[in-house]
Amino acid sequence: MQPIVINEHNMDTLNQIFNQLVDEVRGEIEAWSERGSGCVVDEILEAFINVAQYRSFKGGSYMPPLEELENKKAIINIQKEDNQCLKWASRAALSTPRGDIRRTSSYPTNDGLNFEEIDFPTQGFADWRA
Repeated sequence: MQPIVINEHNMDTLNQIFNQLVDEVRGEIEAWSERGSGCVVDEILEAFINVAQYRSFKGGSYMPPLEELENKKAIINIQKEDNQCLKWASRAALSTPRGDIRRTSSYPTNDGLNFEEIDFPTQGFADWRA
């Protein structure tokens, strides 16, 4: 089974997964009993669920680009004090900066973008490969 990342915004997913697991176990017990084993499951004494905190490998806040990329003038590397790279990259892609393109103050924050249900920092590209 693929690992599932649960956060504060999708706790209902955890409940659905748990209920699905209980239904699957009940189905397995019924199938086992129907095969004529003659045994009856009276109770399940223990069940184990492995839980681990997800910690992605990622950079922190601002990271200076490699010199050869900086010199190409082909990327915007916003100097920020938070871990909200996705937010600032989206704003840089969708708006025209007013001032220094590397400063967060150059981008509008009343742009209609909704980042409420996004946990920052988001996963990097390498984290999405499966």
